[in-house]
Amino acid sequence: MPKIVIPQKKTADLELLLNGEDIIIKFPVDSMAGYRQTTEVIKQYRQIADKQKILTDEDLTEDQTADILDQSVGLMESFREAVKVAIRADQYNKHLLGVEDDIPFTSWVAILSEIIAKYAEYFGKVTSTEGEL
Repeated sequence: MPKIVIPQKKTADLELLLNGEDIIIKFPVDSMAGYRQTTEVIKQYRQIADKQKILTDEDLTEDQTADILDQSVGLMESFREAVKVAIRADQYNKHLLGVEDDIPFTSWVAILSEIIAKYAEYFGKVTSTEGEL
């Protein structure tokens, strides 16, 4: 029976300046869990963006307004969770857990955007005509 060789995970660096300290976090760019989580965040963002149009175009009940607000807060939390899945819990706990509530929402968006860019770069390499597949 032939042996199946499983290559080592491919990684990228996430470079952060956190409280004046340079931090480099290696994270896998070939992680299915990371891809899935970021996809879910993007889908959730699109759903809420569609609802934001309703906020400006229609009169909403208090319950509808509260529901949209709750979903918006959930989206903010999902950015943080997606970063945690992407960089793995051990790196998250080491570098970000103790300060996560002090990191502004826009920084979570920037971090996840950088992770997605690294995913796209890796995916482009492996699926190109000169890729590894």
